[in-house]
Amino acid sequence: MLEDLAQASRIAGNDHFLNDALARGWTLEDAERAYIRHVLDATGGNKIQAARTLGVDRDTLYRKLG
Repeated sequence: MLEDLAQASRIAGNDHFLNDALARGWTLEDAERAYIRHVLDATGGNKIQAARTLGVDRDTLYRKLG
């Protein structure tokens, strides 16, 4: 499944993150959690802004961070 996402990401011109996840042998859940943390870092830890950026509500963000 990550291979499919990596291919789609290459088409969109944003393959660095998914290629790294593939190289590390991450599961889709691992990659999702890492990407959420990346977005949180980019938003200065603002969970509301991160949730908006990711297109999910705060409850979903908290659940996915587990």
